[in-house]
Amino acid sequence: MQKATIEVDVVVVGAGPVGCGLGAELGRRNVKTVIVEMTDGAFRDPRLHAISIRTMELARTWGITDDMRNCGWPADHPQDASYLTSLVGHELARIPWAAISEMEPPRESPTFAQRCPQSWFNPILHRLAGSFDSVEFLWEHKFLDMTQDADGVSIQVQSVSGGDAFTIRAKYLVGCDGARSSVREKIGVNYESSGVYGYSAEAIIQSKEIADLARPRIGGRYTAVTNNGVSVTLLPYDGIDQYRIVLVAEPEKVDKARMDEAVEQVVGQKVAYEYLTGVLPWVNRERTAERFRDRRVFIAGDAAHTMPPAGGFGMNTGILDGFDLGWKLAGVLEGWADDALLDSYEYDRKMGAARTAAMAGELYRDWGRVKPTIDLHLANLHREDVEGDASRKVIGGLITEVFTREYNSLGAPLGYRYSGSPVIVDDGTPEPADDIVEYIQTARPGHRLPHAWLVDGRSTLDLVEKVYTLIEVEGDTISKTFQAAAEKKGIPLVIHRVHEPQICDLFATRAVIVRPDHHVAWRDNGEPFDADKVLDVLTGRASAFAA
Repeated sequence: MQKATIEVDVVVVGAGPVGCGLGAELGRRNVKTVIVEMTDGAFRDPRLHAISIRTMELARTWGITDDMRNCGWPADHPQDASYLTSLVGHELARIPWAAISEMEPPRESPTFAQRCPQSWFNPILHRLAGSFDSVEFLWEHKFLDMTQDADGVSIQVQSVSGGDAFTIRAKYLVGCDGARSSVREKIGVNYESSGVYGYSAEAIIQSKEIADLARPRIGGRYTAVTNNGVSVTLLPYDGIDQYRIVLVAEPEKVDKARMDEAVEQVVGQKVAYEYLTGVLPWVNRERTAERFRDRRVFIAGDAAHTMPPAGGFGMNTGILDGFDLGWKLAGVLEGWADDALLDSYEYDRKMGAARTAAMAGELYRDWGRVKPTIDLHLANLHREDVEGDASRKVIGGLITEVFTREYNSLGAPLGYRYSGSPVIVDDGTPEPADDIVEYIQTARPGHRLPHAWLVDGRSTLDLVEKVYTLIEVEGDTISKTFQAAAEKKGIPLVIHRVHEPQICDLFATRAVIVRPDHHVAWRDNGEPFDADKVLDVLTGRASAFAA
């Protein structure tokens, strides 16, 4: 029997981190949402393990920090990056990365990064999104087709076990269905692609023997220096005896036989192990969709952009897509924002994805930079004499110099900026440099709101609400003016007056208006302002202008 049409505000295709992050943002705003997922929700492929400091800031917003810290990764497990000839050979370099139990938030953030494999991360986000009454999951259902008109989107869905297809009618559709996105295909959007950097494959293996051999120099990753450079990495997956083996190789060699060879290379001898997953290959390159929006259909995460794995930016970039699109969809559905606010999603997140993809590409190319020197010294790395010691010192020093910036950097995850966004009012100040490692806090419009601890123990980021938030750090005149304008226009605006000198110095202004995604949308520059026009720009009702 044909199911009745399901009517919702938003339908999301894909229940990975991006789809569930978006679902959570919609759910906490009471937006009626259905998430369609063709699997049972269990994640069996290896993929990510690094949750960035920026994603953990969003976890604080969602109230799941404790879930993340207790995800299963042993808090006392060292996370140093070890570069070696093999687990039973010589360690050439060790780049420090503290255990979770020893980490503290840096001065620039209220939190810090977390190790959490996707097989653990996905269920946390499933529970989060599913905790909202307005969010429903359709597990083991596949997206078949869609049509859109001026009022909404009709989506055809069918259970993977068969039966009749049925229709979901929504005001908007978001494809979070990965790099082979069916939603992207249906709207006829292609990727713009860089050249191919290389080919990789990975798998999860389990081995007590490897765990025993790794214990004397236990760390968070082990990268073998071989005749192929730094092309084989073993990452502890559960902190016990499961490992993610990652291989960079020619496409014709990305198979199980080459993976077996890689395991022996990094371990240094034959050991017993079991494959817990198949071998997952991929192509290393930067790809960005030509468009992120087609009328009432959007794409996010890998459906919109992919990048090399260096730096672990891919999933974390996608999470920001969902967070950004969630509040913008809600603003339009609730009626306080214009449709042009949704156009800004493509501008903002295309800029954000291009930025991190370029950084990932830069880090990936570092792997090639060290290979010529490795080739010169490779024959000596196993020698137990003066020449061996000298070669190991050269390679170790080079690796430390080149790869340190990939670990514990702040610039890449926190330095996003939406300069030129159509829903941000520029204040005319120069844009600071953007760097993978260094991050300088600024309340310049387009940038993430600077973090500082308030006297009551809250972070400045904790002041940011689900709608626009005005923070006034000197007097109350500006906030009263905007409050009156917002009430007249029916725009929700939360006001915080924080008269603490250190905040005034940090923000370098009397007042800022902050978007729900923590990015500054307007900053007072001491000149006369038109509150009505500023709010019109922020909600997509007027074109952007410089203050």
